Amino acid sequence: MAFVFQYTKDGTAPQTKYYKAAAVTITKGELLYFSSGYVTNATFGNCDTNTVAGVAEETKVCSAGDLVPVQANRSAVYRVGTADTMAQDYVGYNCALASVTTITSNTNETDKDGVCRIEKYIDTDEADVSINYYSPTEA
Repeated sequence: MAFVFQYTKDGTAPQTKYYKAAAVTITKGELLYFSSGYVTNATFGNCDTNTVAGVAEETKVCSAGDLVPVQANRSAVYRVGTADTMAQDYVGYNCALASVTTITSNTNETDKDGVCRIEKYIDTDEADVSINYYSPTEA
């Protein structure tokens, strides 16, 4: 399951920004981050050490510099699958990614390592999350 937009916490409309992409294939619903001035999905683990750009709004095979639409609203909440067993106790956790389309819900990361914050328990396989857009090194 990918990151699927649900609503914004402050009632604002979804916000799309267009960023230059690296030479990668981007799939709608993937979490993207900035690397060398481009957005990319190349290695999801790098989301822990780079600034997250947002969620891809379309699937596209990109050449370096192609513009791609990215959902970048800081108050957006997304439904996402978990790579482990989600529990109500994990609501409020800053969690790591298991891939560019799933989270590891049972990790309560420090603010500087957590990519997403769990906002709501849905079931054992899904949660609603917001994205920590700051650079983890600044936390």
